Amino acid sequence: MVGGVAAVLYVLAATGFEKILGFGPQLSTGLAVMISALFSYLGHYHLTFMVQGRHIVHGTRFVTQIIVTIILNAAFIQLAHGVIGLPIWLATSIFAVVMPVINFIVYQIYTFKPHQSDH
Repeated sequence: MVGGVAAVLYVLAATGFEKILGFGPQLSTGLAVMISALFSYLGHYHLTFMVQGRHIVHGTRFVTQIIVTIILNAAFIQLAHGVIGLPIWLATSIFAVVMPVINFIVYQIYTFKPHQSDH
């Protein structure tokens, strides 16, 4: 549920930044990733994985993962929107379907995995 809401937030924010505020596609989607990431971290930390560990451990792991997500987002948006010419709403929608699946797997095996000092 958290991932689904974060994905919708990403698409709406990216589309709004581009269409309403006139930002370019890279800036729009980059900002949207950061907004949805904050929601995603807090939601997954407290609701999905109910982490008992410290934010310094899991937050650092999450930031690392989000940096990779931002890089993948930039590359995908450049290809889908900039090269192929898909509308921003469609390019972000595709990314919003694929990336949460990958992120959820990484969350389980890395980001929210219990740390030795969490016990």
